[in-house]
Amino acid sequence: MLRLNLWPKSKVGYPSRPEINKMREKFRIPGDVNIGWIPKGADMYTRVGIPEGALMLSPSHLEFIRFPLHPLFHLVLNSLNLHHMQLNPNSYLLISGMLTGGLKWGVSLGFLDFFYHHYVATVRHETEYFYLTPRPTHKFFGYKPSSAKDWKT
Repeated sequence: MLRLNLWPKSKVGYPSRPEINKMREKFRIPGDVNIGWIPKGADMYTRVGIPEGALMLSPSHLEFIRFPLHPLFHLVLNSLNLHHMQLNPNSYLLISGMLTGGLKWGVSLGFLDFFYHHYVATVRHETEYFYLTPRPTHKFFGYKPSSAKDWKT
């Protein structure tokens, strides 16, 4: 189950069926993925009020993520004990890029390979948000992707 809060807080009420279909198309969300609304009073960190198995993502995250998620995404998030929304969307781009590189070269790049080339850091002036960044001495990519600024809102 996927729970998405894709609509601005200023909007009153819930999105219409056409708005949901537009989001499905824009972000290529399969029909078998249930899209719902974040329950009022739910806490994404403690998961109080969040249905079992639900995943909350922002539109910025959906720009980079495709379903089903590769197991490497789950391994990285679980090992860091992070919720999907606590990780900068550009970090998902790094994971995807490494997976794509492995496919291109016909090798299996996994968890240990990823952390050999990257480390986790906190977003400046934040304590609950993180990003993955290339290690200066073990770069897999020649550059770091540009930053998505509005992903925490």
